[in-house]
Amino acid sequence: MRVLFIATRSPHGQMHGHKMGMRTYIHALNALGHQVTVAAFSVPGDVVDREDLDAEIYYLKLPSYWTILTNVIKYGVLERKSINECLYLENSTLQRVREICRTHDIDFIIADMIRTAPYAEGAGVPWILDHEDLLSDRYRMWETRGSGNENILGYLTGYVPIYLRPAVRRLFRILLEREARVLASREVYWTNKSLSSSLRSLHETESLAARTRRRVFCMPVTVPVPKHSTDGLSRRPISAVFTGGLTYQPNLDALRAYIEKVLSAFARLNVKPPRLSIIGTCPEPLKGGLEHPTIRFLGYIPDVNAELKRHQVFFAPIVSGTGIKTKVLEAMACGLPVVALPDAVTGLAAEPMRHCLVAEGPEEFVQCYLRLEKDPGFAERVGLAGRELVVQSYSIDTATEILRAELEFALSASADAMSFAKP
Repeated sequence: MRVLFIATRSPHGQMHGHKMGMRTYIHALNALGHQVTVAAFSVPGDVVDREDLDAEIYYLKLPSYWTILTNVIKYGVLERKSINECLYLENSTLQRVREICRTHDIDFIIADMIRTAPYAEGAGVPWILDHEDLLSDRYRMWETRGSGNENILGYLTGYVPIYLRPAVRRLFRILLEREARVLASREVYWTNKSLSSSLRSLHETESLAARTRRRVFCMPVTVPVPKHSTDGLSRRPISAVFTGGLTYQPNLDALRAYIEKVLSAFARLNVKPPRLSIIGTCPEPLKGGLEHPTIRFLGYIPDVNAELKRHQVFFAPIVSGTGIKTKVLEAMACGLPVVALPDAVTGLAAEPMRHCLVAEGPEEFVQCYLRLEKDPGFAERVGLAGRELVVQSYSIDTATEILRAELEFALSASADAMSFAKP
């Protein structure tokens, strides 16, 4: 089968949860023997690498400023569409997608998020929708629990002049409550339009399935599982690690929570905290409020797994964000025992005290760390159990089998619909 994957951005460059989810779909399609073509929007700062995936890749132009403004007025205000959709709508792009479909004789389309759903619908080919996570939940969380500094501009950040960004962010923040509300209905609308839809999180899958008449399935994001990842765990230096660029708000929120609350709990309990290494981009202006004698910033590291295997424990003091936290899965895949706050493992099929340690608050977080430090055998068992969970539930083999079944269902539903439509 010839499949077109329409993506909101390039599947190349520095990996994060969204890109890893896109690549999971592409790799699973390849494993099933399907011919894959990718049509990805060209977002500022993304890396273009046509040799990295077994797929032909076309890059789509983002709409101009004028088109986006017109879309917001015409579709956002008058037709109650979400701003997320307005940022990507362009008639010439629809024509380009149709041209790609004709060139490659496309049989099936997978749309990446509701931002690209109109192009899948407009192509006239059977299609399914990959939400990744529920944007409405993410925005609602920002509205109710946010710090006020969230990057709600998305890819527009690279387009907006620096001196205008504060004003534009303020405007977007005013629209945030409205956007969360509109997105909740638009997510259901596009789910009902598609043959079926997927999400990464078990919790969000159940949430959306309860609000739609269409099939919703959980498509796990996959991470590589290194060999011999738990070797010498007890002999490594006593140190903790956290991964994630601090330009992404949930990562920044996590580190702030660690500094302001968890480190304070270490002090109250008279426990010496381990050195915490941060893997990921951290611009100098951010470091001023994050510096601490026990924290070191490693910056971007190409081989994250090699660095993870130098540490004894992964700290996940995550307090915001939605969907699956791929950083937690990466740590588990490396056999690292994970100490997490509840938001870090929401949606994961992880059993506390078996696959990871989940703390309800800062002091319990410290106690979980002490449990691992004082019992190396227990730490190694938790690391091995977490690694096995990733192998069983978050490997490419698992994702491939899930996608095989869901494509069969979608194609059957499409055939039934066409048969019903015939006079």
